[in-house]
Amino acid sequence: MFPAPIIVTVYDRPHHFRACIESLKSNPEAACTELFISSDGPSCDGSRERVEKVRTYIKGITGFRKVTLFASKENTHREVVNQTKDAVWAENERYIFIEDDNIVSPWFLNFINAGLDTFAENKDVLAVCGYNYPGFPFEKSEAVALRCFAAWGYGIWRDRGFIPDNEMAAYASSIFADTKKFARINGRLPHMAPMLHAMAKGNLIAGDVAICARTFCDNKVCIFPSRSLVRNIGHDGTGQHCEMDERYTAQDILSEPIDVSNSISLDPQGRNTRWLHGFVGGRRKEILGWLLFLEVRIRNPVLNRIGKRLYRMVKRVVKYQKVIK
Repeated sequence: MFPAPIIVTVYDRPHHFRACIESLKSNPEAACTELFISSDGPSCDGSRERVEKVRTYIKGITGFRKVTLFASKENTHREVVNQTKDAVWAENERYIFIEDDNIVSPWFLNFINAGLDTFAENKDVLAVCGYNYPGFPFEKSEAVALRCFAAWGYGIWRDRGFIPDNEMAAYASSIFADTKKFARINGRLPHMAPMLHAMAKGNLIAGDVAICARTFCDNKVCIFPSRSLVRNIGHDGTGQHCEMDERYTAQDILSEPIDVSNSISLDPQGRNTRWLHGFVGGRRKEILGWLLFLEVRIRNPVLNRIGKRLYRMVKRVVKYQKVIK
């Protein structure tokens, strides 16, 4: 049986993309793995040359069992990504997904494929993630279960119940309509409330946010390495939704194998849960989340406007306190 196929998405960053592919090729499993590349077309004249450089490099890629390109002449607003996924799903039960600014460890494919094999029949596990956050507490290099999801290099199965793009707004709205579900998410990962709000309004389509929410709503987990096997270099100012942050661009990644077995506990440890809560914003973000929740739930127009103003005011205060620290 061949390893899971890899999907890599790329737009107009040839240097990032080259580094990503070269890091994948450092994995011994690459030689027997099929690589699918999703390359969107230029959205403006300024990106046309960079897109051409990406596609010129693609023509020379070796080191994989097979390379298949899905490329669009014009910009499709990521629709070509969906076409690539559909083509892979048509012939596979699983795949590994990576973006062009992800640099992976030589043991990344080993960890993801082992996790996909180990938990293939366990529907309590939604995905196997290769990334973990800088500073995550660990005593040894091992696989851990978390109620969270990281899209920077992951493996997933077809039967785990994806939420289609056209259903994400309704899904996010259902979370704001259920106080208990919202409380579970906001009390653990409070940075998600603004993203769920944007999804509910139809302003954001984010599969990673939806999967993360599902870990709480459906009592599921994802498998992570205790030390990251992926570095995201898109936080250099070139990535979408990514501010410059050396915590990510300079993050150390593990250069040794991690054992993945059925013996690991699928009950997320309290220490790890508390650490994640603090890492993504802690109590301050949690308060902002509840204010946003009240804004959505309040039906009275006058009170709703008051709630919006209060949310913006507290958000500015939180941002100011963060700056002065």
